[in-house]
Amino acid sequence: MATNEHDYAVLLSKSSGHVTGRFHGICYSILTEVPFLAVSSVTSKIADFIGGRWCE
Repeated sequence: MATNEHDYAVLLSKSSGHVTGRFHGICYSILTEVPFLAVSSVTSKIADFIGGRWCE
């Protein structure tokens, strides 16, 4: 389990994918170049940010 942001990024960078409903989760996925699946959340931050970018 990661105890800080750096450790989280290191663990995430070693994964093959990331499922998240959190805005900062997709930010970490993009920074570490890990494919992600964004799950709908109560705010529009994820949809507004992605806006067609990084989508396949």
